[in-house]
Amino acid sequence: MPELLQVEQLKQDIKRNIDPEEFLDNVLKSLEPAELTELHDRLLEALHKEAKGEKSELIQKFSTRKFTNKERALLEFATLYRFFEKRRQLLTDALTPSQVAELFECSRQTPHDRRVKGTLLGLLDNGVWKFPAWQFDAAGPNGVVDGLPEILTALKQLSNFGKLSWLTHPNSVLKGTSPIDALKEGRRQEVLEEAIGVGSI
Repeated sequence: MPELLQVEQLKQDIKRNIDPEEFLDNVLKSLEPAELTELHDRLLEALHKEAKGEKSELIQKFSTRKFTNKERALLEFATLYRFFEKRRQLLTDALTPSQVAELFECSRQTPHDRRVKGTLLGLLDNGVWKFPAWQFDAAGPNGVVDGLPEILTALKQLSNFGKLSWLTHPNSVLKGTSPIDALKEGRRQEVLEEAIGVGSI
């Protein structure tokens, strides 16, 4: 995988006193969707190892690298920017409470009640709750993908954004399939076991 941030390029940019926004723009233009996915999987794998008391080469590599305050600020901003960009992408096809209520032929309060109970996944975005469309299934129990409420319960330690991210990204333990797609394929137990592991970190 190409390096997310090339150290030599970073040093040159800092020496030239490059504007952080210009620097980040250059970094973001160089990233491919597959790189972000691979980075996500590698970080999850590293966190699993660290949680078990094993040493992770990836975390060791980052922990031994010394960053200046300016480098650290640029890295933190780049990470933050990527999270917001990822958030926008993940919520592109999300439904509003009114749309969910129309699907279920219920009141606008019902989606909120189900979100609080953990049977629907929703994120607050610009003051409006949004519900990812992929969780709905007309043939599933209570109108959602079979097994989803159980998975959401297992992931209760994660933020709503964390749940959204984990459910939609390819997972190496699930043979490269995203957890939500694995659920739709009927692999409920596999997904549940992985969710319990992730939720306990």
